[in-house]
Amino acid sequence: TTAESFTDPSAEGDSVFQAEGTIPCNGVHRTSKVQYDINQKKELILYIEDWDESFVVPNEDMYFIAETVLSSSVVLGEDRGALIFRDFSQQPKPIKVIQFTKGNPQVTIKDLTFQTTESYAFKYCNFIDKKTGYLFLFDESGSHNQLVKLLKTVDGGQTWTEQQLEIAPSTSYWKEDIICAKMIDEKVGLIAGSHYSDENFSSRTYVTTDGGLTWSGIDIQYPQNAFELGLGCEEACDILYENGAYILTCRFRSYQDNSSYSYIWVKYASTDLKTWTEVQ
Repeated sequence: TTAESFTDPSAEGDSVFQAEGTIPCNGVHRTSKVQYDINQKKELILYIEDWDESFVVPNEDMYFIAETVLSSSVVLGEDRGALIFRDFSQQPKPIKVIQFTKGNPQVTIKDLTFQTTESYAFKYCNFIDKKTGYLFLFDESGSHNQLVKLLKTVDGGQTWTEQQLEIAPSTSYWKEDIICAKMIDEKVGLIAGSHYSDENFSSRTYVTTDGGLTWSGIDIQYPQNAFELGLGCEEACDILYENGAYILTCRFRSYQDNSSYSYIWVKYASTDLKTWTEVQ
């Protein structure tokens, strides 16, 4: 991400520094509005672009480095937000939830009420309304990353209930990161992994239509001119429902040379989550 400048509220005077990066928001990298940095005190500084406000998160036995922060995810509403923090510590720790509120510089840190001491390789959280939210927990299983737990809250995150999984989706290889995991209502959701090889798109991209109980692969054909444009493998990044259709946002890597690339975004539409048509 491109570095941005913002004021460090933990420093004396009007100290300004460069944001180190952008945290995935609502489990989707592309639409993130939360920037971060780590100051000399090893505290995490969050800058909420939509609010134009910064928050200081003391480490409190949390290991803030780029890898742990970028592997976490943020849920952001109109006036409240939460960061689901992933820790790489040698000793497994409870999942930390860092809560912050617009207009209040103080943050609240608490352990997730779900009883677990595992760190998990990937965690994604999103809310479909003010009370109903989902937390996806992934871990390495053999040679791939697999969904091991799906939690649901109906009281704004105060309590979480584990959901049953009959089919647990996974990536093809352990090197494929989870780049999106979200529900868009109480029935439909998406899990998408990054590409590591030219494996079939459906081997790392899944949808559910029964609230997460079962998952099936998405079958999408590459655009006809993909390889003419020098595009690499395709990755799904987001899903939403609008105007009577499901819209899946994907990205290709467009390579300028062997060491640099940019993203080209492509959208597909479906009315049944089975047949997908590219949106021009």
